[in-house]
Parts: sequence; structure tokens; C-alpha cells
Amino acid sequence: MARIAFFGTPDFAASQLDTLIGYCREKGHTILFAVCQPDRPIGRSQKVMPPPVKVIALNNHIPIFQPQTLKAGSQDGEEFYQILKESALDLAIVVAYGRLIPTRMLALPKRGFINVHASLLPRWRGASPIQRAIMAGDAKTGVSIMELVPEMDAGDIYQMDSIEIQKSDNAGSLTERLAHLGSATLLSCIEQILDGTKSKNSQPKAGITFAPKLEKNDGLITWEKSNIEIFNHARAVNPWPQAFSYFKGKMVKLFGAMVVDDNAALSATPGTIVDASETLTVACGSGKICFSSLQFEGRKQTSILDALNGKLIHVGEQFSTQPATI
Repeated sequence: MARIAFFGTPDFAASQLDTLIGYCREKGHTILFAVCQPDRPIGRSQKVMPPPVKVIALNNHIPIFQPQTLKAGSQDGEEFYQILKESALDLAIVVAYGRLIPTRMLALPKRGFINVHASLLPRWRGASPIQRAIMAGDAKTGVSIMELVPEMDAGDIYQMDSIEIQKSDNAGSLTERLAHLGSATLLSCIEQILDGTKSKNSQPKAGITFAPKLEKNDGLITWEKSNIEIFNHARAVNPWPQAFSYFKGKMVKLFGAMVVDDNAALSATPGTIVDASETLTVACGSGKICFSSLQFEGRKQTSILDALNGKLIHVGEQFSTQPATI
């Protein structure tokens, strides 16, 4: 029976580890250990919390490693290299680990390292493929079971499965759907990968795009874009970092984006509030978009009606891409 290691960090990886644990118990395989990034401060309280993969691993009595770095020459890197070298692994599985695996480690397991990547490669290589697919207005996405190689997300593909991106999807809901798909796709081909009978295909040279890591400032709305582009952007940054703008110099987060189906000519400057009742309607570079609620800096999330009653917003006022200058 196979000896397997799992590398991953966030919820997307944890749910797949959970499924893999059940599968390995059924088949008699052993998950020898799991590897994730170190515990980090989370949220406003900055309380140090374990990554989701660590929680799943410990709950299932799987040893966990959290090296600060895998780089050759570092103490953590050298110690972990020896652990990996002596483990006689058949396969290492990587799901959103968040770090590149050094080249010298890739050949240590009998069947190498494979990666469950949340895109239809070669589209959206990189750290944030789910968000970038929504942001670009892609009609579909999926998962790729890929051989890990030194070049980022450039390995040969063992298997790919796709799903449609729904208009109701945001990054959170699509991540959950892709996690389920990733588990199903991996388990459908893992036995053939382990016994060496699964064929693989090189990625095409055409169609390569990159998905850089999502940063906090990626939530900022550019009002000069079309309402469709802003709608896709708002979904892509939900739940993090959340769509935001500046209003009277202060940050305001905007929730529940919906495209306004209205072809009437619009002369208002992009970013201008053109209507406010139960929803907040804002002029875009092309068309209008509305939001169901908002959150002013230092306040709780509130409905548009409550914001109106509190005289926090008025029709004709304008959102900006710049904070107040001192």
C-alpha cells in the first residue's frame, strides 16, 4: 500500500485532505504526514491560529510539519529535506500549500509530486486562479491534476475536470465547489498515478495566463470600468479583501453587487450615487451597478436604508479611488 505526504494550508486544501484521509483508510494507503505553513495571527484580534490543514491533520492523528522555509542551506530546509528523503514516499500531493517545492525535493517520492490546481491550465497559473477567473468573466473553470515541476504550474497534466462559473458565484462559493471537484478528480486518478499507468499530457504553449496573488488593495473598485466588469470584480474579491471604495476620504466596503439592467443614457460621472433606497445605485464607466449593503470605516455593516436614514449617504455624492489627503 502507498505511503503519501500531503502539502497544503487553507480551507481549500483542508477539505481535500479530509476526503483523502477517508479514501486512504478505505484503500489501505498511509498518509505519513502533512505539511502546512506556520501558525499565523488572524483577524482583528491577531490571535495566532493554526492553518485549517493542521487542524484536520491533528484531528486525524497525522503528524504535521510547519517549516518556516524549504530553501536549501536553511536549518528548516535541510532538516525537512532529510525527513522527506528518509520517508520512502510513493507520492506527495500538493494543494494550495503556498510555497514552491525546491527542485531537489521533487524527485524524492517514487511517483514525484502532484498538484491539485484550481484552474484549467495553462489558463491562470499562479496563486489566485479562482479569483482571477471570476474577475476576468470566465464562463468556466475547473481543476487540473498536474505533475509538479520547477517552473510554476507548468507541469504535465494527468487529468482535468471543469465546471461552469455561475453568476451567483463569488470567490468563496466557487472555492468550495472547486474543492469538492478537486477531491473527486484526484481520487478518480490517484490509483493509476500510484501504479504508474496514468498517462499525462504537456500543457499547450498557447493560452498561458497568470494569476498573481490577491492583495488587499485588489478590492478597490475602478468606477470607470463597465458595470459588468465591476460586478465580476466585486464577486472575485468576496469574501476577501471585499470590494471597497473611498467616500468623503474614508474607506467604505460595498456588499451584494448586482448589475442594473437599464439601458437609459447616463451622464453622471463614474462613481456617483444616482439612486438610493433599499439598494445603492452607482454610475459606472458604462451602465450602473447597485449594492445591497455597505460598511463604513470603523462601523458595522449596515443596510442602505439605514445609511440613508442616518444621513450617511445622499444621491449625487461620489465615491473615489483615493483616500483623503492630509
